Order: sequence, then C-alpha cells, then structure tokens
Amino acid sequence: MKNFRSLNVTRQEKGKIKLIQTNKFKKHMKVHESQFIIPYQKLIKYMELKGTFNNIKDRFVEMVVEFPIDIGYSDLCKISDKDEVVYAKRKNRDIYSKFTLDGKSKPTNKCVVILNQSYTNQNEYYLITMFPGQYAVKEPQDRNIKTEEEKKKVLEFWSNHALVFKAKDIDLETVTYRCPYEQMA
Repeated sequence: MKNFRSLNVTRQEKGKIKLIQTNKFKKHMKVHESQFIIPYQKLIKYMELKGTFNNIKDRFVEMVVEFPIDIGYSDLCKISDKDEVVYAKRKNRDIYSKFTLDGKSKPTNKCVVILNQSYTNQNEYYLITMFPGQYAVKEPQDRNIKTEEEKKKVLEFWSNHALVFKAKDIDLETVTYRCPYEQMA
C-alpha cells in the first residue's frame, strides 16, 4: 500500500489528472455496481496507475477503456421487432430508459468512462459515470443532447438497442409499454 501512495503523490506532483468522485456519482453508480465483476473502485485505481487519463485535455471526455480480462457484464442488447420492450426509469434517474425483457447481459473487458473537467482546475475531472460496455450513447431524454443531428443519431441507435431489464435496478412504478419519447422523432 505504501508504494501505491508514493505513486499517487508523484502523479499529482507532475500535474497529471486527478479524478473526483462526488456523492452524486457514488449514488448514480449504485445501479451499475452489480454489472461489475471487479469493483469499479479497483478499476479506477488500475486506470490511474496505468496512466489512462494522463493525456486527456478536453472539457468533456467519453472514453472506452479495454482491460486484459473481463471486468463486468454489458446490459446493452441489439433488439428486433420480436423482442418484448418496456420503458422505465432506473433508480436514481430522472429519464426513461428502454429495456428488453428478452435480453441477456454479456461479459465484456471494456468499460465506458465519462468525465467532466473542473471549472476551477484543468487537471481535475469529475467522474460522471462508468459502466461495462463499449458504447457511450446518450438516451433520448438526456438533457445534454445539443443538436437536432445528435438527437437523430440517438433515436436511431435506440430504435434497435435496449438495456436488459433487471427489476432490482428499476423504479417499478414507472414501467410502461408506451414509448415516452416517441413524439421526439
């Protein structure tokens, strides 16, 4: 443990990236925890030690990190007209997500990590989310969709993709068969 601490100090002395995990991030991650084989906190430490974040400069960062072993299960599925689909709000979320009742989670060695640079220190980044998988696609009701073109791409992606339905991660009172964002197209 002493070596890790000295590495951490050296990393900060050189002006490299510091990751900030807010209470909001930790609350948000409750839904994703069960998707990880390796606890996400350990993956964060691994990525820091490997220098995964050392060369980022953008204000908003979406990255897919590949690991040498499976780190979790991706809940994203490609769907067809034959799949049974419902919409619901995940716990600690304000927007509806699309779910398939027919899908299965798949092991993956990839993890999506989304960061937002601090306004006060360019070497500090807030962790927004991270989850096993390889696609960082916003959901149709995401308030961070900036343009009509982006909205069109998001709707196109979600027209043939859905998340695996897991009752423990969902506010069951919000489940509906009616698409809550069909009028957005």
